[in-house]
Amino acid sequence: MRSIVINSPLFIFLYFITAILFIFSSCKKTKYEQLKRPYNDIESFSVAGYGGLDPIYGVILRDTIFIYWDITVEHPAKVKPGIVVSEGASITPASGEEVNFSDTTTYRVTAEDGSTRQYVLKPVLRQPIPIITSLPATHEWLSTPTFNLTGQYFLSGGDTSVMWAYAQRLSDGFEIELPIVHSKTTSTNITLGRPEYNADLDTGWHRIWLKVGDDVSESKDLFVSQPRANNAGLIVQGGLAEGGNYKAGQELTVNYSFTDIYDGHYARFYNKGNVDNILLYLVNDRGNTQTIAITEFTVTSTQIKFKLPESVSQYAGLQLMQMTVRFPFRYNATTWSTDGPTINLRNVEAYIIE
Repeated sequence: MRSIVINSPLFIFLYFITAILFIFSSCKKTKYEQLKRPYNDIESFSVAGYGGLDPIYGVILRDTIFIYWDITVEHPAKVKPGIVVSEGASITPASGEEVNFSDTTTYRVTAEDGSTRQYVLKPVLRQPIPIITSLPATHEWLSTPTFNLTGQYFLSGGDTSVMWAYAQRLSDGFEIELPIVHSKTTSTNITLGRPEYNADLDTGWHRIWLKVGDDVSESKDLFVSQPRANNAGLIVQGGLAEGGNYKAGQELTVNYSFTDIYDGHYARFYNKGNVDNILLYLVNDRGNTQTIAITEFTVTSTQIKFKLPESVSQYAGLQLMQMTVRFPFRYNATTWSTDGPTINLRNVEAYIIE
C-alpha cells in the first residue's frame, strides 16, 4: 500500500480541499423554526354605546364576555364589536364583523401555535353600576376650574339629573359635593367643577366617587394640592426687626405676614412655620455680589430668627443689598416645589461690620 508523505504535494492538496469544504459547510445558514406563541386571549372587547356614541367595553371573566346594557335603553339585535386579541393570534368571527347581540354568539381565538380558546358573549340587561377607570394624578385648587373622570356607564341612569359626584378628604372624612358640568357628560366621560373656595377646603388625598340613582361607583383617589400664590391674590409682607449694621454671630428677626383675597383661607397654608431657604446678598462698591445661604433658622407663623454665620466677617464693609426668604409649595403627594411665596427685601440700608 502506498503511503502519503506529510510534506508531499498530494498531502498538501488534500489538506486544502478538506479545509475549504469545512469552511463552506460552516458558512451554510442554519434554519431554525421560529417559536410560535401560545397566547389566545381576548384583551379587549367593545360595542357601540347608546345612540352609537361612546363604546361600551365588555368585562372578560374567564371564558365569558359580559356586556352590561342599561335595561331602560333599547338594545340592538346585532352589533359589530371591536376586538383586540393576543399578539399573533386570530379570532373568528373577526373584529368588526356583525354578530347577534345574544349569548348564542361565540368566538374562537387561535394562537400562533394552533391552540384555541372559546369565548361566549353574554349581554346583561340591567342598570349597570358606573365605573371610574381614571382621573388626574393631582388637582390644584384655583388653578384648574375643572377635571375629568373617565370610565363606563356614567349615563346608566338615563340622564345626568340622577347623578352626583363627591370627594371625601381622607385625613378627616370630610365630604364635598363636586358640581357636574352636565353639558359635557357622556357615558364614558364626566367633567367635574370645583366648589367655591372656602375654609372647608384643604389639601391632601381625596376619595372621588359617583352616585347614579341608587348605585354607587367604586372610588378613586386624587391628590389635591394647594393653590399657587398668583392664583390666590397672595400678599406677602415682611421686614427685618433690627435696623442699622450687622456683624457675625448677631441674631436677626424677620417679621412677616400673609393675606389673600380669600379671607386668609389660602394664606393659612403658609402660616405654619415653613421656610424653604434664606439667602443674603452682599454687594461691594464695585457692584460685585456675594451670596450667603442661611442653613440654620427657627420659624413661627409670624417670625423667622437666624444668626449671621461667622463667615460674614470676611465681608466687612459690604452692604446687605438683598435678602430672600422662600416658602415651599406642595405640588403633589411627594414633591415640594420652589414656586412658593417669597419675602424679598431689597436695598436694605445696612452694612456688615467687624
